[in-house]
Amino acid sequence: MNSISDLHALGDILTDFVSNKDFKRKHDDCEFLSPSPKKPRTVHSLDYSAFLTRVSTFKDISWCHSSCSSTTSLLSPLQLARHGWSGVEGEGKLVRCISCRENLYLLLPSITSTTFTSTLAKQEARVMTGHAEFCPWGASPSPHSWALVSSNKQEVVDLARGLVVCGTDLPWVKEGIIDKFRGVIGWVVGEMEKRESKKQEKRGRRKSKDLERKTKKVKETSALLAVLGWQRGEVENTMTDMFKVRRVGFWNFLSLQEEVDRVDDMRVSRELSGQSHDGEEILKEVQGKKYFDPLKEHLSWNPLVVKDESGVFGWEIVRDSFEGEGGESVAVVREEKGK
Repeated sequence: MNSISDLHALGDILTDFVSNKDFKRKHDDCEFLSPSPKKPRTVHSLDYSAFLTRVSTFKDISWCHSSCSSTTSLLSPLQLARHGWSGVEGEGKLVRCISCRENLYLLLPSITSTTFTSTLAKQEARVMTGHAEFCPWGASPSPHSWALVSSNKQEVVDLARGLVVCGTDLPWVKEGIIDKFRGVIGWVVGEMEKRESKKQEKRGRRKSKDLERKTKKVKETSALLAVLGWQRGEVENTMTDMFKVRRVGFWNFLSLQEEVDRVDDMRVSRELSGQSHDGEEILKEVQGKKYFDPLKEHLSWNPLVVKDESGVFGWEIVRDSFEGEGGESVAVVREEKGK
């Protein structure tokens, strides 16, 4: 260091070195704080939405067994969900408690086996006793009424409004089934049109007769499907049951539009040939599609297709609940439903 300038240069270098080291060494405290984990949602036995979520896990076909198809059987997916169990995807009849995480394997022998009855009783008992010692589900299941049919009228109307959006892509339902629910369908369609009539008055437009007929058919079909436990699916051109376990694609069934076209083809064919034609013969030309049966397409444990202790089907209870005046159901109502 031969001069004062060299000393100043050295001082600048040391200052920069200390400053940089200090800058690198010191950080804001927030840089080291990881985001606080979200507080897990507390699930209790009176949480109805959580109950539906548990039911939706029982998608395996093995649950469609005669021992699981009664609303009172503890091996029914509805009863298992009541007691805090959810299905384990891809593991057949393996269930797991959402709280204590205990596992149960509820496999049964063949129904013709001599040990079937005793094994069934043991497996049903495990549904209540299989939880960990301090697990609340063993002593506090969800309300029994949640495993029965629901006939909340406003909910049905809302589901029907959601299905109307699908238009003529909805599956065609045979008239024989519609006739059984004609009164119910009329009530639901009437409720749907109350809101629409006000909109039409503002627009001041009238639909053509052909469009009116199609619109009426779409509304009637939507109303029937909603009454029988179907709702618009999250995937386009699909429907699911109210538990979101059974999903059907419209493309597998004859649609409203395809049935109208089929009838028109039959009419034109008769006019050209002067002969009568069997409807089934023309039906084969529609890519082998079949008519949609809103009851038979449900899983065997769905309460709508299961008889209660009095021998009455769930769909009969729902249909009868619409008889009379007012919007409140006179059938099974989930008064204990958690908010």
